[in-house]
Amino acid sequence: AGADAGADTSGWGGGGRGNSRGNCSTVPGAVGADARQSHRGAKELAARRDEDRRRLRRDAELLTQFRDGDCVKVPVPGSATGATQTVRAKMEPVVVLDEERYGPAPVAIARPVIRVKSPHVRGGEMVFTRIDPKNVDTSMIVHVRPGWNDLYAYLTGEASQAHAPNAIRGATKENPATRVKRPKCKAFVCTMSERQYAHEMWRLLDPRGALLPLNDVHALHKRVVCVEHGRGEKKSLAHATRGATHVPELSVIVDDRTNVWERRAQKNILAIAPFMPYNTDTGPGLQGEVAGKGGEMGMV
Repeated sequence: AGADAGADTSGWGGGGRGNSRGNCSTVPGAVGADARQSHRGAKELAARRDEDRRRLRRDAELLTQFRDGDCVKVPVPGSATGATQTVRAKMEPVVVLDEERYGPAPVAIARPVIRVKSPHVRGGEMVFTRIDPKNVDTSMIVHVRPGWNDLYAYLTGEASQAHAPNAIRGATKENPATRVKRPKCKAFVCTMSERQYAHEMWRLLDPRGALLPLNDVHALHKRVVCVEHGRGEKKSLAHATRGATHVPELSVIVDDRTNVWERRAQKNILAIAPFMPYNTDTGPGLQGEVAGKGGEMGMV
């Protein structure tokens, strides 16, 4: 009897007083709760998809502005009236080796580039660039994920331990005046994208060439390895570093795709969540990969 009375007043048992309070509609297991929860989930999903489409439309407009006029109109920071400002591209010098476009020798070109804060993700950056400066159809938007600048400063040796990302912060105190600024690692890029695209993406992330030799194209080719995805080839440490890694135990692979690496390299993977500014509810893993967390190795 005591149990029945408790159910009658709590809303769990469907009693009259429980219903009068309206608790039955929000308590797990109540009659009709699954349907209502499903309805709320559908509404939330629809709202997310609307937000995704809004972001895509906005970025498509910005890309059109960049393609047609080498400028974009973005909101004025801190403006409560919705005022906008025009940001014009700056020409950035680039040394490229592209036999199809420029011949067998390296040449210096200038690409129009615009860098602005991401309107979608706090701490992110949006970059506009053009692979072939003479072909506006090669214009593109690049979204840089939040946290990259902090990690970059640490990897290049410019950030002190006190300002390093939490996952790699040490306990040893340093004297900024005597600290030697040098890269913390030797960086390589292993990608399944086209070479000119891969070089430009890394140049945007490392504009000063602190981690990769951007002004020495031949040396850069040895540090950026392009794997042909269509052949079903798996990435490997030996291939990614062109045999330069003699101690695999000291190598770390940072990737959001774990199943593109050979099995022997799995223990070296630091799996990170995919960065998708147009998919607001996407969780980690594109094709069944594990989520991975900072400081934890991921496995297929």
